[in-house]
Amino acid sequence: MSDFRIYGESVPDLVPDNEGSPKLLRESRRLAASAGAAWIGQAWGLFTRRWGVWVGMSFVMLLITTVVSMLPLVGFLSNFLTLFFAGGMMLAAAALAENDDLEFVYLFGGFQHKFKELLILTLLYFLVLLLVVFVFVVVMYLTGTNISDWDSEQPSVAAMAMYGWIILAGFAVLVPVSMMMWFATVLTVLDDVAPWQAMKMSFQGCARNILPFIVYGLVWLGLSLVIGLLAMGLVMLFDWVWLPLVVMSALMILVVTPWTMLTVYTSYRAVWTEPPL
Repeated sequence: MSDFRIYGESVPDLVPDNEGSPKLLRESRRLAASAGAAWIGQAWGLFTRRWGVWVGMSFVMLLITTVVSMLPLVGFLSNFLTLFFAGGMMLAAAALAENDDLEFVYLFGGFQHKFKELLILTLLYFLVLLLVVFVFVVVMYLTGTNISDWDSEQPSVAAMAMYGWIILAGFAVLVPVSMMMWFATVLTVLDDVAPWQAMKMSFQGCARNILPFIVYGLVWLGLSLVIGLLAMGLVMLFDWVWLPLVVMSALMILVVTPWTMLTVYTSYRAVWTEPPL
């Protein structure tokens, strides 16, 4: 298949896929910085089309993971549920975007569709995190960093400087890990990409779109400030401290959670598929 042009630039050949569904590009697109804001807007559009179902799915997902995390001996399993629920949400987003179809049962689609692949992806993710923790422990040991120095009432300047560098280094390491995971679940579930390959493709797609992701983060920061100001306004208006806290919690759980997860799908469609959303 010959190359063709989208948004004025050459786009690589498409990976063969089922007719009628979005086609996966062999290489990710490089988008303008403003695309980051568009992902949030498109995700909000998908959310409002079936907001009741999204709210219900998110509530049940958070309820299950919270209850499992509180169980003795098996509480750690809650960490393994996250990517399976995320896979179900990606299936739900695709069904709504492509067929205007959304049912609550899609939430559990990750346990039925690509279970083995999502399990491998989850294990790979935790292995990467364990490697990061191991590296930091080794660095702290080699540099003679002592956690008790930071816990003291008056930590030394050297201890404060060391921990500042550790925090910056942790951020520098965790950002690439997040880049490896951003598109990995959706590529695995919707495009049959092998888990490790999906992680590599995810990193590539994020690396080619650093500016859109920066704008994406700034827009979310702005929205967070707006929500915070609304909460303060409620406090001043009603003089009830508990009311804005309840409203904020409800917004975070019932609206922001599915909205954020839907931005993974909208960014995937923009970066990795033809046609984009």
